[in-house]
Amino acid sequence: MFLFFQQGNNPSRAILFLDIDGVMITTGESETQHQPKFSATPVQNLKRLLAAIPDLEVVITSAWRLTAWKHLLLLWQQAGLPEQRLGGRTPHLGPDGGRGAEISQWLEKAQGHIRQYAVLDDMNFGLTPPIPADHVFICHPHDGLTEKMAQRLEAFLR
Repeated sequence: MFLFFQQGNNPSRAILFLDIDGVMITTGESETQHQPKFSATPVQNLKRLLAAIPDLEVVITSAWRLTAWKHLLLLWQQAGLPEQRLGGRTPHLGPDGGRGAEISQWLEKAQGHIRQYAVLDDMNFGLTPPIPADHVFICHPHDGLTEKMAQRLEAFLR
């Protein structure tokens, strides 16, 4: 069972806003799959990042949060990712919104309870503005979350 944190109830923590396609499901591996699953290297790197930063929670920004949430939760479990570190998902603001605006709204509701945050995506489409550029980390969709990117995120989120 997944336990999602309630905005405003937890002490100050770090947040990783996470996209799925191109970050956890890489084009290098998913092109041959009929049923997408998380790629091994990004999973390993996310596990290391979560181990290195004990107060880090992951918030999903991907379209998966709207169209395939239950399947995403299943993939999270199958990958052996810690369920208690999944902090939920950003709101959907409709066609006039955008990922950056959705993250901003989520941050507003959690105001005072976030010590640091980063956004990990495979493209900067609608993120900056409103998200400051130094909080946005873009990976290549073929590779997803690499060890080098995880190290950069760890240094930023500590």
